[in-house]
Amino acid sequence: MEARNTYQENLIELNQIAGHRPRSTLVLGIQQENNAIRSLQHEFDELRQSLTNHQNALKLIMTKYRQQMMKFTKHQNTQITENTYQAEKHIKKRIWNSLIRSTRWLL
Repeated sequence: MEARNTYQENLIELNQIAGHRPRSTLVLGIQQENNAIRSLQHEFDELRQSLTNHQNALKLIMTKYRQQMMKFTKHQNTQITENTYQAEKHIKKRIWNSLIRSTRWLL
């Protein structure tokens, strides 16, 4: 009997220290936490969808950028090739004219 009383006293003391709350308070707290968790899950889903949309947009932008850079470099290469051809043609013409002048001088 004395052990039972000691047990009850210890139980009361521990409940007071732990801030023992009635079942209804615990259930209400759990419901509030569940609502908060659902809200966070919903926000997470929205953020994930937003991230996916942004990634897709960035992929599209990068694809367009790469296409433009390919066109630009192709145009640049064509321009460089044309300039090289014109320069080579000009040099050959100068050499030919110089050769003709030299030949005239010999005659």
